[in-house]
Amino acid sequence: VRVTQPQIPITKLEFVKGGGSLRVGETDNYQVNVLPENTTMDKTIVFTVADPSIASVDQNGRLTALKSGETTLYARNEASGIQIS
Repeated sequence: VRVTQPQIPITKLEFVKGGGSLRVGETDNYQVNVLPENTTMDKTIVFTVADPSIASVDQNGRLTALKSGETTLYARNEASGIQIS
């Protein structure tokens, strides 16, 4: 007998806090809620920015302002293919 657990897919990602303004050299930490919380899929989030010359972001969502301008922060879950900005 083989018993398996039904897969609970990820249906939504949401930033814990919204964007804002930073001064050059400042940092801010971004977090993402993966929903539903009881998903059985991999919850790993990959952070990227549209213009890495304006801001950088690490794998933990720590964004650093590098120069004046505007860019978009993206958070993507590879398991589900869902991306938010």
